[in-house]
Parts: sequence; C-alpha cells; structure tokens
Amino acid sequence: MMEAKNAGAPIGVAVAVKKTDGSVTASREFLFEAEMEKMYLRITESGEIEG
Repeated sequence: MMEAKNAGAPIGVAVAVKKTDGSVTASREFLFEAEMEKMYLRITESGEIEG
C-alpha cells in the first residue's frame, strides 16, 4: 500500500483464498488507489472475493 502512496498512482494487488491444504479456491486482482488507507474485501461462503 505504501508503494501506491510513494508512487502517487494506483498499484495492482492480488488476493487469493486458500483451503487449509493450500489449494487456491479463488483469486482476484484489485487496484489500490494512492488516496485509500484501507481496502475491505468480503469472502462469500462460495469462496468468491468481493471488493
């Protein structure tokens, strides 16, 4: 997140949801804006990532 603030531009952030065995059930990329301080994501019961 500091990269976005230092660059003054959005940066790509990748998020993955993994099972306890390490297998990935969902992944998604988001842009983190330089003005944002936090990013809140929601993981649905079906394993989808919403932002």
